[in-house]
Amino acid sequence: MEIAIILFGILLVLVIAVAVPSSKKGKRKCPVCAEWVKNEALKCRFRVFDFAAASRQPSAPQARK
Repeated sequence: MEIAIILFGILLVLVIAVAVPSSKKGKRKCPVCAEWVKNEALKCRFRVFDFAAASRQPSAPQARK
């Protein structure tokens, strides 16, 4: 029984490692062009989306249904 638990744990770690590609770690998706940019980036180099300005602007109130 203990071996099954250990094997399950190893399998779970491997599945998680495969599910999160290392190329996407430390990155976020640009909301304009959907390209991955580094977390430290202030602007997207593809569509020049300004992450810094977007974080300063208050979010617009959502419309009521």
